[in-house]
Amino acid sequence: MQGNSSLDLFIDEKIQPIAVINFEANGFSDYEAKIIANRIASLLIQSNQFTVLERAKMDDILKEQEFQLTDCTSNECVVEVGQLLGVQLMLAGSIGRFGNLNTIEKRIIDVQTGKIVRSASQEILGEKNYS
Repeated sequence: MQGNSSLDLFIDEKIQPIAVINFEANGFSDYEAKIIANRIASLLIQSNQFTVLERAKMDDILKEQEFQLTDCTSNECVVEVGQLLGVQLMLAGSIGRFGNLNTIEKRIIDVQTGKIVRSASQEILGEKNYS
């Protein structure tokens, strides 16, 4: 990812609790999708606009609730996870590849309303290099 430009539209005036769920991988490995989600979580932290729930804490809460994240890609499922985690916002998304076009789609979902409050996409031509 180059800079924070694709995250700028996520910035609000107050710090809000958010959790980042693993991204859906289309043409990429789950490991690569996890790296992208972790990188975006780091950018959210650096923005000083969000309190990002730690991945280990998120995993502990979901394990305690016996909730499986497998195939949790719909907004309804993401909202349910957000409710279990006690956060206001959830960031979900996907990475995909079509030929030499790589895409990253991100959306922030309000857990209370279930509505997408922000979204952004990024297209990168060439190899899978997002640094």
